[in-house]
Amino acid sequence: MASPSQQQGSAERRKLLDTFQQSLLSLRELNHDQQHRLSSIQKQKVEKCLSDVYQTAQKVVSETLAKSQLEEASQSTVSRPTTSESLLNVREVFQQALADRAEDLDEVSASLEKLSRLPAGWCRAKLITFRNDNGGNTPTAYGELACWTSPDKQPSEPGKPYRKLNWRNTNHPNRPSEKIGHVFYAHHIGAVAAGYGNHLSLISGAHAAYNVSHLCGNGECFNPDHLVIETAGLNQRRKTCQGHAQVRLPNGSVYHPCQHGTEEHAKLCILPLRRAPLGRQFFGPGDLIR
Repeated sequence: MASPSQQQGSAERRKLLDTFQQSLLSLRELNHDQQHRLSSIQKQKVEKCLSDVYQTAQKVVSETLAKSQLEEASQSTVSRPTTSESLLNVREVFQQALADRAEDLDEVSASLEKLSRLPAGWCRAKLITFRNDNGGNTPTAYGELACWTSPDKQPSEPGKPYRKLNWRNTNHPNRPSEKIGHVFYAHHIGAVAAGYGNHLSLISGAHAAYNVSHLCGNGECFNPDHLVIETAGLNQRRKTCQGHAQVRLPNGSVYHPCQHGTEEHAKLCILPLRRAPLGRQFFGPGDLIR
């Protein structure tokens, strides 16, 4: 229920608006011929009426703006404002989106939990079969870094390099009568094959603090030897090494430009090997050769 001061303010605004409306109506009653026959006194009255209308309009606008500002600034209200239907609809859609997202996260968590418990050796063998069955067992597919890829398999999502394996109807290795019942990313399976099954729950969610990182910088790769679970920050920093190479110096030693081998798991980025440019004998930390 509105307070007495709020009721008084509303009454004053209604009175001002009524005055404004009456003034406009009185002006509209004067036709064109009548306006020409107005006496000087009548003209003064009309001018005063116009002035009153202008001042009234100004006051109405000022009062309305002031009231709106006070209501927005107020930390407590006597009565809860009515929520518009459109806002209620927005809230309903938002709540449904949150519920759907929670279901998705539950499904992802359940999927990763199931995957994390699969034997590492069994996962590696399955990935080798997947690679060989999809055109990944050729020198061209391996590339110079020996990546495991599946060129004949289309990416799971547009604009992303990742592939998925459908294991919904695949028998569990330890319980043959049970189906695994999930679809997994190949590089997630590769992380389990690399021995990171116990860490797999850390990567759940779009904004997870940990990622499955490709040391080779190739998002299509699922070679377990190229994968590690590490913080999302380190995963991003590794991008500075992409496109660069190790350098074999004239004395036979190899210079590796990666600066990430001292962090977390102490894993260097996997880079191609190049011969040192002619005349280049020394390299310092951070030097990069493409």
